[in-house]
Amino acid sequence: MRETDAQRKAHALEDESRELGWRDPKAAARTWREWCPEWLRGFYAEDSSDSTTESLIRVHIMPKWGDVRLIDIDRHEIKAWAKEMQVEAGIAATSAKRVINAFSSSLTAAVDVGILSHNPCAKLNLGIPDNPSERTYTQKEQHRLFSELPSVLDQALVAILLGTGCRLGEALALEARHFNVQHSTVRFRQTWDSHNRKLKTYTKGKKRRTVPIDNWLLDLIKPLLKARPEGYLFRSRGGVPLDVANWRKRVWNKCSDEIGLNSAGKERGSIHTLRHTYATEQLEAGLSLAEIADLLGHSSITTTERYAHRRSKVGKKALGTIRDPRRAPKPKKRQKPRETRELPSNVIAFPGGR
Repeated sequence: MRETDAQRKAHALEDESRELGWRDPKAAARTWREWCPEWLRGFYAEDSSDSTTESLIRVHIMPKWGDVRLIDIDRHEIKAWAKEMQVEAGIAATSAKRVINAFSSSLTAAVDVGILSHNPCAKLNLGIPDNPSERTYTQKEQHRLFSELPSVLDQALVAILLGTGCRLGEALALEARHFNVQHSTVRFRQTWDSHNRKLKTYTKGKKRRTVPIDNWLLDLIKPLLKARPEGYLFRSRGGVPLDVANWRKRVWNKCSDEIGLNSAGKERGSIHTLRHTYATEQLEAGLSLAEIADLLGHSSITTTERYAHRRSKVGKKALGTIRDPRRAPKPKKRQKPRETRELPSNVIAFPGGR
């Protein structure tokens, strides 16, 4: 389809969506601010693991579209908005796309319930790749981060995220009973929903998995296992898991800014970057994509998954790839130039030696 034809069709669909009401004549005349709570009720019921959505709404979506009627949301304005976020607000292209995706989800929901006939965000070409390269932390950055963490509890939490590649909600739901010190493994079987402040007895994708852990991580976690044999390991005084927003502001952001992880000219890192770092280092260590997917909980449940925590090939390979971040990386040694000596005239020199 030619570009002009595609634009004509998109505009026709927009005109159609302006016809007030499929079911309720006044429904499409509501502002996005009025529609947002209704959308979120259904959205979080399906995917409450998206803890960043609330922030995206507050910082980016609500100021732009809060007072705009649903039928007045324009496709061209959305594309211009995406560029504004990158140029004027200075956020990364991938972050802009996350904002657009969240906004698009709200409009798709409006289509599903018959408020709009078409999502103006649908098939919106923003020129941003779907799978950009992910930011990872170098060994030097990992060491500097650990040096700034204020407490042993904070170090243990970051160590779990870095050393197992788990999601933050999975780490916050961990209890002592999920660790097998003898076999050096940890079992992820539940997650903490920080948005609704409740425990889910399953992980994202409903996949339970066992991940091997290195000795340096065991050293960090053992005192915590001994001190808290019951209940959540990473908990506040009230016994519930740490407040994510508070911990991010009080510990993570402060430490990251202190050591320059989010400095100008460098792609901004996040707590989730620890998971990307784990996956990248496993890949560089020689694990296959299928094996890494198994460790991260990306693949579907298989019949043999229940035996993964015993003696799996994945488990053996995975150990040793993440180094102890408490230790500073050793500086690379300069290689001394090799001494050469003149060979007798009757000796033939072969490249590379014998």
